[in-house]
Amino acid sequence: MATTKNVTPKTIDQAVVRMYRMGTGDCFIIKFMAGRVNTFTLMIDCGTWRGKKEELETYVRDLKAYVPNKTVDLLVVTHEHKDHVYGFEMCRELFVNDFTVKKIWMGWTENDNPAAPGDPLGDKAKEWKKEHGQHKMALNIAAQQVNALFANADQVQKAEANPMGMAAFQLNFANTLDQFAD
Repeated sequence: MATTKNVTPKTIDQAVVRMYRMGTGDCFIIKFMAGRVNTFTLMIDCGTWRGKKEELETYVRDLKAYVPNKTVDLLVVTHEHKDHVYGFEMCRELFVNDFTVKKIWMGWTENDNPAAPGDPLGDKAKEWKKEHGQHKMALNIAAQQVNALFANADQVQKAEANPMGMAAFQLNFANTLDQFAD
């Protein structure tokens, strides 16, 4: 007759945190360790404000090599802002191919689950998303109008001739509006 021994798993006694600074953004890998054994891997966000795909792929390839078996036990996406999710968008293929995420947690503002009608948080999130979309459209229209001012070479010359240096300010403002609209 075979006997089985009750094996108690080792207690997690440390966490190893790696932050990927891909620019202005957030991406963390946290390995929860029991002695020298990685028992759980947590990833939080993968964002940056901007960056070329080729540049960001370097970080994501390193991340994949660092994560045991290219598997994350839990991915936490705190919210949908670009500085928290842009890496997923730009390096989609690297995350889809040869990379496993066992479970994903999204911020409560992503809760628009139709299976939970009347959920006050879900309903509030829907209102905020609608309002957020309207604000993005307004910013986009404003950016288009400011950029239209500089579509005409005469307007650019007039702005550059302004002794107060308003051309640079106006061009920067138009660029900032574009970024917010994105």
